[in-house]
Amino acid sequence: MIGIIIGVVLIGVAVGLWFYRKNQMDKALNIRYQETTTTKFIWENYESISVAVGNGNYTEIVELKGVARCQQPLQAEHSKMPVVYYRASVIREYEVEEQETDSNGNTRWVTKRRSDTISTNEQSVPFYVDDNSGKPIRVDMQGADKITQKTMDRFEREFSQSYLNEQSWGSQFSSYHSSSNYNSSNTLGYRLVEEAIPVNAQLYIYGEASDRNGELSVIKPKDKNQNFIVSVKSEEQLVESAQSSAKWSLIGMIASAVGGVAAIVWGIVAG
Repeated sequence: MIGIIIGVVLIGVAVGLWFYRKNQMDKALNIRYQETTTTKFIWENYESISVAVGNGNYTEIVELKGVARCQQPLQAEHSKMPVVYYRASVIREYEVEEQETDSNGNTRWVTKRRSDTISTNEQSVPFYVDDNSGKPIRVDMQGADKITQKTMDRFEREFSQSYLNEQSWGSQFSSYHSSSNYNSSNTLGYRLVEEAIPVNAQLYIYGEASDRNGELSVIKPKDKNQNFIVSVKSEEQLVESAQSSAKWSLIGMIASAVGGVAAIVWGIVAG
């Protein structure tokens, strides 16, 4: 019975990997075969369609390469950089003593390293992409696959109270500090991790140019088969990454399917 359950789970994993592989292959094809356009060309198309049929009717899948511009950017939580998007985390790293039992029934205490995320904060703001061809176009990142750059990965042994008082996550830290989990373990320190899309970063953008929200913007496509990507990585890097993910998911899919069938057969025979 156990073999059959394991087999069904592995086949389920294989099915999930098949869908993931298809998604990555579609993503690579979309990026590779979409021709890069300019903000000037998009504005010209938009204006001609608006004159012909009125506002709210323009929509087009576009690929743009330009610089992120924003007059009122966010300030990233850890690095304090001006950004249009960031995700910042505070992670506590610590050691705990755990009891292990070997195959002979002997027990011993071992020290193991663990980590807990104390705080995670994710923020974004609309911005304009400027490719120097004409008037910049607004980008609303809601629902986008955001490919970022790491702006901080720093380990701190401890924080001063004055430092914590200045941080938005200081209250969360204080609450965690008084928890039973904190008091039952040995703190090694805290890791500040942050990823962001900085202002003035060179970006690759794939999405839908539309005025259906009242202003010409690049937004998430209505067509679920289309991607919405805002990336600090280049077009070539994104295609290579998607192809690599598709390759490894194919290997995992085959291994899971073969293992699942074998486990089911073993379960039937053993049963």
